[in-house]
Amino acid sequence: MRNNTSKDKGLKEKILDLKHRGHSFRQIQKKLKCSKSTISYHCSKDQKKKTWKRLSKWRVKNSDRYEKQKQEEVGKR
Repeated sequence: MRNNTSKDKGLKEKILDLKHRGHSFRQIQKKLKCSKSTISYHCSKDQKKKTWKRLSKWRVKNSDRYEKQKQEEVGKR
């Protein structure tokens, strides 16, 4: 899932623009100083669905742990 740093930098938009212009993952990685997995995540439609499905499955399997983490995050705000 996209974090605030990524949103603030406009990373997704920059990645998609460079990919659309024909740059390779490695070229994008060097230019934007981000990981190839981040690039892959933003370039692949299915990757977002897979990540959401994996996280949803984890939340169900580890509901107590998830609720605890969620409360900790809310407490930080």
